[in-house]
Amino acid sequence: MKQKIILTALPNGISKKAGSNTVSASVAISLQVEDVNTTLQNVPDMLNWAEKVKQGKFIVSLNGNPVQAKVVSKEVDIALWKNLFAPTVKVRSFVQEDLSDRPILSYPVKHIVGFVKDVVAQMGKDFANDLPDSNFYTDNERFKAISDYTIAPYPKRRREKVSMEEIVSKIPTERRINELLRKNKAIPFNPSASPTFDFAQLKNFHGLYNKKEVKNYTPVPKPDFEFHDILSIIASYPQLLRKLGLVFDLEFTFPQLMLNVADPTIRIAFSEINFTTPTTVTCPPTVFTKTNNGFYSKAAANSLIDRGHLKLNTDAFTVFQVDTDGAGLKLCGMIDNLQLRKAKHIFYAVDNYIPAEQLIPVFNNEAPPKEGLPVNRTTGIAVAKNGMADSVRQKFVKMNSLKPALIAVGMAPTGLAGNNATFILPNEKLYADDLNLGYRMDVQPEGGKWFSLHKRNNKYSFINSGNNYIDIPDMPADEGYIQIGAAEEDTSSGKQLKVSEAIARWEGWSLSVPPVGSALNEPTLEKDEIHDKSNPAAVQKEAAKYRAPLTNDFKLSVTPSVEKGSLPMLRFGKKYSIKIRTVDVAGNSVDHDLTPENAAQAIVPNIRYMRYEPADTPFLLLGNKMKDGESSEMMVVRSNENISVEQYESTVGGNKYIPDAIRHVKPPRCTVERATTHGMLDKGFGQANAAQAAAYYQKSSAVKIHCSKKRITAQILPYLIR
Repeated sequence: MKQKIILTALPNGISKKAGSNTVSASVAISLQVEDVNTTLQNVPDMLNWAEKVKQGKFIVSLNGNPVQAKVVSKEVDIALWKNLFAPTVKVRSFVQEDLSDRPILSYPVKHIVGFVKDVVAQMGKDFANDLPDSNFYTDNERFKAISDYTIAPYPKRRREKVSMEEIVSKIPTERRINELLRKNKAIPFNPSASPTFDFAQLKNFHGLYNKKEVKNYTPVPKPDFEFHDILSIIASYPQLLRKLGLVFDLEFTFPQLMLNVADPTIRIAFSEINFTTPTTVTCPPTVFTKTNNGFYSKAAANSLIDRGHLKLNTDAFTVFQVDTDGAGLKLCGMIDNLQLRKAKHIFYAVDNYIPAEQLIPVFNNEAPPKEGLPVNRTTGIAVAKNGMADSVRQKFVKMNSLKPALIAVGMAPTGLAGNNATFILPNEKLYADDLNLGYRMDVQPEGGKWFSLHKRNNKYSFINSGNNYIDIPDMPADEGYIQIGAAEEDTSSGKQLKVSEAIARWEGWSLSVPPVGSALNEPTLEKDEIHDKSNPAAVQKEAAKYRAPLTNDFKLSVTPSVEKGSLPMLRFGKKYSIKIRTVDVAGNSVDHDLTPENAAQAIVPNIRYMRYEPADTPFLLLGNKMKDGESSEMMVVRSNENISVEQYESTVGGNKYIPDAIRHVKPPRCTVERATTHGMLDKGFGQANAAQAAAYYQKSSAVKIHCSKKRITAQILPYLIR
């Protein structure tokens, strides 16, 4: 059995309490156990980690020179560690998976958005009064470029029967994609748009070139958490990291002489911790930069990070509001279908000896139908990293190179002691890019203040030895963060990854807390097992979804909640500015209300939030008793020669019906979210408007449409509103 501990130094700004010359830093501790398959009972150093680390002391050095530092984070909770890491917790060998050889699929959001935006704008100008027919799309080179099919010239008359394959052929664009993926593992971003290749990447990302029929649903097994899995999950909760002795915050006076040093480094080590098993303790240096306003991890050359923020307002990122997946796929599907329909018409026309393509409408006895573009959908304010797939691939390569570099012997350790501890001070320097764990998105409504979209006030609990859920005290509100995720897919040529270019998407709610409402149910539940929250017993079932099962070795439960008053309102027509902060491995970031030191590159200003969906069709309500031949869509008035409508109904009609045909045009219903984004419910927000909020709720709380032979009463569903 081998044990390895990595201590990562993380600059964390200027102390708010002590003055501008006192800086803050954190040390993140990574615990790794190798060559083992057992339980914590047999790994005593990890079983008793909280006790051990509480006995040690930390040594901070700047460019190899020690400085006096004090720990300012809260005291380690030994009891909490023991409750979460019981002796029965499994421990399997830590392995850093090598993903650098996996093909990574993505598609260029910037070019898809640009293409859709341009064609919609041009169509609006060229066809403001009427729609074009289908031939406009199949003859237009711009639209033909995104189709998988090409139509051959109209065949000349001949004796032999023409085959469909001679008329239409499939373009093998996916071959080029697969060749590039095999060679480079990711397709680099091309600043210049290439509609054929760009849309081919979109279709390949969504599996349209490699369709697989799903015949049976395979339930996803519940995870069997082991020691390293638990540590990975706890990394999402910075306060827990500190309570458990996995992150410590320190403060020290910054030496003025260091201000003139090029690429200065900070290294943090611990000492006087004794181990029962031989343990390698490695303490790499982190390059930092100090300004009058902050103390930051320095970014590497050509990095997109600058003093705690992404360079969001540059060509490396795209800010968009449209559902790019839906918009691109629907447009491609429409053009493909029109191409295939045209090919079918040509095939039958040739088969019937029609001499020219222009005569097909005569042969069909109908003009080509008129077609409009597919409807686009608004999906919040989103940010995409151009070339995300290649960036992730480079990250995997860097991770592989860091693994041996962090245990390579560098400086000779001095002043570090501990039984069975081998200290390594490697020469490999870490930069902000190496330490970045996630992101936090901030929004500023026009004329307002900055809001973090990640403020949360979670409730934490654990299962004690008596199988009771015990609340964890002293856990004030904090911030979550978002991370880049990847989906793994099995193919005939091996495993591949799919990575979206979207880093963050704000649709009016928190990015770190689930929306209000019920959690997802198990897909295999029977109908009567779906929980009705009007039933008190079902409320308990709903709450149980957030609790760890009593049978789990992992005993932590987290109930998410948004910090009150921390979210801005997303409204159509309003302007917003956005920025994104970087989050290090200790969960640190600059404060959300801090103006970036390079604001011109960090802040994207004046984003007007727009609605792209057309208004839904209104519906009609009858305003009169239906006459013969009448329906809600068909209006009937009855008269005769020299007899007015009124005279007809009063004489011939026998006063059975009123003379008029009346329809009430009602606005279409929409979701509560859509009505909210239009600002229709704003008068009910805030404690002072509780009465109005209750009135809105009563209006939208009727849940069923009751039908009987005697009467029909229409009531609004809870997620809909007039």
